[in-house]
Amino acid sequence: MATSIQVNKKSVEEMLTSGAKREFVIPEYQRPYAWSTDEINTLWEDLVNFANQKSEKTYFLGAIVFYENENGEQEIIDGQQRLTSLFLMLRAIYSKLESMKKDKQVIGLQTQLGKTIWETDPITQEPNKKKVLISSLVLNESSNETLKSILISGKSDSSEKDNYSNNFNTFCQLIDGYAKEEPFQFYELIVHILKDAILLPIEADTQDTALTIFSTLNDRGMPLNDADIFKAKIYNSLSADLRAPFISMWQDVSERSEAAGINIQALFAYYAFTLRAEDNDKDTSRPALRKYFGRNNWEKLRQSRTMSDIEREMDIWETINTRNIAECPTWYKNNEVQQLLDILTSYPNEYWKYTINTYLLIKGNDKPEFTKEFVVFLKKFISVLVSGYLIKPTVNAVKQPIMNLNASIFSNSLNFSGFKSSLEEAIENVIEPPAKLIPMLLKIIAYDDSKQRTLLPFRLDVEHILPRKWQTTSLYGYSFDQVQPYIEHLGNKVPFEKRLNIQAGNKYFEQKKGRYSVSKVEIVKQLSQYQGSEWGISNITERDDKLKKMLKMKLSFWNKGL
Repeated sequence: MATSIQVNKKSVEEMLTSGAKREFVIPEYQRPYAWSTDEINTLWEDLVNFANQKSEKTYFLGAIVFYENENGEQEIIDGQQRLTSLFLMLRAIYSKLESMKKDKQVIGLQTQLGKTIWETDPITQEPNKKKVLISSLVLNESSNETLKSILISGKSDSSEKDNYSNNFNTFCQLIDGYAKEEPFQFYELIVHILKDAILLPIEADTQDTALTIFSTLNDRGMPLNDADIFKAKIYNSLSADLRAPFISMWQDVSERSEAAGINIQALFAYYAFTLRAEDNDKDTSRPALRKYFGRNNWEKLRQSRTMSDIEREMDIWETINTRNIAECPTWYKNNEVQQLLDILTSYPNEYWKYTINTYLLIKGNDKPEFTKEFVVFLKKFISVLVSGYLIKPTVNAVKQPIMNLNASIFSNSLNFSGFKSSLEEAIENVIEPPAKLIPMLLKIIAYDDSKQRTLLPFRLDVEHILPRKWQTTSLYGYSFDQVQPYIEHLGNKVPFEKRLNIQAGNKYFEQKKGRYSVSKVEIVKQLSQYQGSEWGISNITERDDKLKKMLKMKLSFWNKGL
């Protein structure tokens, strides 16, 4: 179906008075009113400067993107900050006029202003001050009623710290000061604001169209994301008694997700893969998140289990991302699970997350039997991922196998058959593996050391034992040209703390051993105890063979687990 928009520039007066027929609504999914006194001062100064100069006939305030919702309201998608600020400013001007001597000019301006703030009697022109033309429904915003109260009463408690109150008080101070300094121009300023300050209302036919326009126009600040829409859709589907608990739950997940370095939108993206797996959907195409959840009148979102599932997802990813063992699921208290998940976090693309999310969401529990099963699953999963990437290092190669595996999690038999996991073929590439896979391989190698009882540090670099850049033309009896083919071999690399790696720089082996000795990575610490003063081709090739055998044995053993 074709979309349509209507664009007609309007004065502030024309735009705001249209709220009498179709009220302006700031919807639930919008972020709270965020303009500070800085923006308020700038807006006021711009309007005053415009009114004082004669060269420009109009002043452009910006665009307002909206659509008419099912209640016949103008639902604001973009422009809520300036629109709300205009209402506050005009109410502050009206309050100033109320304090002035009632002559024809004041009465006339009050009549004009009243139509931009409240519903007005068509015959008497008297405003009904209890019926304002804008309302905010923003979730989690306790000061929504404050906006309405200010517009009704023209008063704000100076002790209040919300943005509505602060900005209204700022407008009152600016307007009072201007009226005292420029009493003869004050009336003209009001007329200029109403008649010559221009807005560009862009009316879309649907919410999706309006959101698309907003995304195109707005490349500043924090644009709306899908999670904002989902929050409103879930909220609106709930009965009144469930709405407060939902808001509390959403706020908790929001705060935790921010601390864990994962946003709520990502949780919904993972959840979409789980729901698709449940429906046995193995299609590798990835529908837009809002389009997927919007199907059948948001049926998937409106399920009663949705937020409890999102909460469980939060538990999963907070645990994996922060390694918090104080408050973690039982399965994460297992040391092998911790190490295997840490290995997975270095896989070159994020498709592993969709499988782990689905597996833990569907099968995860606190029983010891599950932890044992999970260890076996993780080993098998890592084995096929590594083998497959060594053979074909592309994201497309893993998409279909992941979709098949995800769907099979809901059955009694896990399906790993789609992965390119010929270990014999894969292991031939392990000496010079794809660059993106190296961090993952180095973690497998590091955790193979029985002395590595703790998790590897968060921030690791790939350390070249024999440096890539030389301070001389020859080293240990070799020229750079002789050694260069071996520098990128796996046998010449270890995982090393980023801070220590920076300190070590491109120094030679003997000079770096001091930094190696304080590493928390056991295989690096052991290098510091190596008695030789040099690290050359023979050391690299010897370690290549050792690592190749170890990885082949480990990956083969892990692969046979299921």
